[in-house]
Amino acid sequence: MQSKESKERPQDAAWEKTDMEGMEVQELEAEQVGRRIIVLRQRIARRPEAGGKRLLDVPGYRFQALVTNLPRNMGALAVWRRNNGRADIENRIRELG
Repeated sequence: MQSKESKERPQDAAWEKTDMEGMEVQELEAEQVGRRIIVLRQRIARRPEAGGKRLLDVPGYRFQALVTNLPRNMGALAVWRRNNGRADIENRIRELG
């Protein structure tokens, strides 16, 4: 018998594994030309410190969604990393203000 965590649901095939343990990414088509929607799924059991919200009712995961106009040659994980760095800078500016 397989454990719940090792079972793969059919929709799991759409998620791309990343070099970060417990994090997967999926890119969706946006309605507006030139826009990309990037969704990150982080498994709480593997990444208890994971940021993000419970956007969907999927026990055991946290999600982050980004909308960007960065070119497609920049991978989805690279877009997330770039965005995280910028968000941290904005938080520091707010703290100083």
